[in-house]
Amino acid sequence: MEEKRTRGEPRVLEWVSDVPPPPVPKTNWASFMLERIAAHGENIATIDALTGENRKYSWYLTSVPKVAGGLAAAGIEPGHSVILLTISHLDYPLLLLAVTYLGATCVLLSPDLSQEELARSIRVCQAQWAVIHSSAQRLLDGAQTLLPTGTLRRVWLLDPGTSSAGHTLTHLLQAQPIQAHSLVRSIPAGRRR
Repeated sequence: MEEKRTRGEPRVLEWVSDVPPPPVPKTNWASFMLERIAAHGENIATIDALTGENRKYSWYLTSVPKVAGGLAAAGIEPGHSVILLTISHLDYPLLLLAVTYLGATCVLLSPDLSQEELARSIRVCQAQWAVIHSSAQRLLDGAQTLLPTGTLRRVWLLDPGTSSAGHTLTHLLQAQPIQAHSLVRSIPAGRRR
């Protein structure tokens, strides 16, 4: 028998079994992934198809805590939203892991959005931070004209070779590493900014 729901009413998954549900680890997703990554050591994890440049699994183990440290030093805290606006890029996994390692939410957006769609997405997720590919700079600039001044507190460029000024991924990689955000330390209510 199907239940009738009111439109917009959340659905809750209910475990129905004689067997108890599997335990949920008290660690964040990025820490969980880094534990799995550690087993692969010096093997190649990602390769840029155009340049042949690659990243080893061991590189992620040291780089994720550094980038998370750089994001934290800039003011990003657990519960904040960070926009990742980029084409497919070699360092996409690094940023996704670093943002979640910090306890923030990584909002993945396509550079194929219109300026209006991007501005609306930034408003809806209440993002104050963004990491973008240089090819999305014009799109973000246009979207920011549709937002209140100062909505995005800082924007980092993913591909540092395109600009000598501003904030880049290279700057984040030079930060002091931090410990992962623990699910045991909960995010205070109303802290979703």
